Amino acid sequence: MGPRSPPSPSHSEPDWGDDAPDSGEQRAERRDVPAEPEEEPVEDDASGPAAWSLTGKPKRRKLESQVRWQKFDDTVMARIAKDIRRAVDCASRVEVHEADFSKGRLTSLAAVADLCSMLPNLHILKLYSNHLADDSAPMFGRIFRACPLLVELHLSHNGFTLRGVEDIANSANTYLAPNPRRPLWMRMESNKIKFDLARFRELEGNHHVCSAADSSSCDRSRCEHGKRIHMPIVLVEDKQQHRHHVDGDGVSWA
Repeated sequence: MGPRSPPSPSHSEPDWGDDAPDSGEQRAERRDVPAEPEEEPVEDDASGPAAWSLTGKPKRRKLESQVRWQKFDDTVMARIAKDIRRAVDCASRVEVHEADFSKGRLTSLAAVADLCSMLPNLHILKLYSNHLADDSAPMFGRIFRACPLLVELHLSHNGFTLRGVEDIANSANTYLAPNPRRPLWMRMESNKIKFDLARFRELEGNHHVCSAADSSSCDRSRCEHGKRIHMPIVLVEDKQQHRHHVDGDGVSWA
C-alpha cells in the first residue's frame, strides 16, 4: 500500500467582516497595492444539487454560488433564484447580508434582480469578473428598489462604459435609502470606462459620486463631502492617465 497523499490545503479565510481582504478585487482598495491576477478557472459541477450555499449567522448570512467561471452563466443563475425561492417555501423574504455571484459568465441581471426581490436586507452584492455590460445597467433600478439598504456593489472586471456607470448611479440615487448610515461603495475599476472630464464632473455633481481620492477623509464607511456614492479607484485611475487635464477652476485631475 503506497504512502498517503498529503491533505489538500484549506482555502478557508477568517471572518474579517465587511473589510475582509478576501480577494484581489477588494485588496485593490489600497491605491498603492495593485489587484492580484485573476484566479485560474476551476472545474465546477453546474449540474450538481448544490449550486449555491447559505452560510453564517442570522444577521451575517452569506449567499453565494458554488459554480464558477465557465459553468456559471445566466441559466445557472436563474436556477439558483428558482431553487432559493423553493427552498424557503415561497417566503417573501430571506435574511441575507451578502450575496456573491462573482467570477462567472453572467450577461444578464434578470435572475439576480428576481433573487434580490427576496433579499430586502441585503447589504453587499458582488458581481465582479462577469460579462455584464451597459445593457444590464437599467436592471439595477429593480435591484436597488428591492434592496434599499445596499452599501456595497462590486462590479469591477466587467464591460461597463461611462454610460452604464451613469445609469447605475442615477438608479442608486433614486431608489436607495435617502439617509443611509454610509455611502454606497461602488467598485467599477477594470471596465471600459474612458476618460471624459465633463462627464466625470457631472458624475461628481449631479449624480452625487465621490472618487474617495482623499483616503484620510473618505473611506468605505463615510464621505467627507456628503456624497451618496463612493466610486474608489476608477476615477482616480483615469485622472492619473490624463495628467494634462486641468478643470475650469484650475484644479489638476492628476
